[in-house]
Amino acid sequence: MNWRGCGGLVPLAVVGLGWTLLVVRRARVLRRLRSGELSGIGARPLVGVLYEEYGEGRLYPRVLEAAKVLPAPTGPLGVHVLNRLVCIEVAAGRYREALEWRGRWRTLAGTGDFERLVRINEAEAVACLGQLEASLALTDFTDARSPFVRTGRALHRAWVLAELGRLDEGRAALRAEDVALAQLPSAFSAEWHFARFALEFAARDWKAAAAALVDAGRVVERESSRRNLAFLSGRLAFAQEDFTLALAHFERGAASVYRAQGGAALLEWGEALARLGRPAEARAAWQRCLAEDAQSPCAAGAAARLGADQA
Repeated sequence: MNWRGCGGLVPLAVVGLGWTLLVVRRARVLRRLRSGELSGIGARPLVGVLYEEYGEGRLYPRVLEAAKVLPAPTGPLGVHVLNRLVCIEVAAGRYREALEWRGRWRTLAGTGDFERLVRINEAEAVACLGQLEASLALTDFTDARSPFVRTGRALHRAWVLAELGRLDEGRAALRAEDVALAQLPSAFSAEWHFARFALEFAARDWKAAAAALVDAGRVVERESSRRNLAFLSGRLAFAQEDFTLALAHFERGAASVYRAQGGAALLEWGEALARLGRPAEARAAWQRCLAEDAQSPCAAGAAARLGADQA
């Protein structure tokens, strides 16, 4: 028998068995997650499956609420679990809840780049609550070593600085040392172009803003990014008062399985419908803004429009 020929099959079989066990374990966690029965599931496997589901656009707010009683994970990957959990909370529009996890799991505070990454995601939660200057203050550090973390920080700051009208600072953030599209995993490549869009949109350079969205469309992977692409395209058309085109983009984004955040687009979706003489549908869009981005300042705008409509 050719033992040398079989040598490669043994580790391959072990890897295959390990992968099968991983798939079976994930399926078991997912079934229990969907049923709401979380007893006996640790934070690491639970958050791992939640994060994978989020990549497909599926969120489980009730599970996130139930997860608050879980003890902090141990080991060197604990901060990684914390960071993913903060990401998922932000993605679900639970910004205040995202900011509670660090205090709940104090043993995972950590130092270094993983801590910086958690802070960047917390800064996003703060920005989504409308506290832009406070969000910038959370990312006022320059000691990150990882080019990925440095680039993530730059993208966040570019968005916030665009919102504040500080465009030169936002552009400078994207030109900083070790900051580049190439530093990002492919799943986040679209976010680089979305940051470019934010700056050009704030500058009212519609052509450059549209080009950034075209570039994002070529690399988009995650479902939340796909919806973001549709919503930003709608906002661009709305800003140019092409309400029919804006409506087409908003409807495409609203059909996504991902249903959280996006308050500004949902608000403008309602405005576009109102301007096209479709008041009942406009109210429905504003109701979705209240439901899907309840903690954002846009929710207050939607409530005001609904209140004025009923007055």
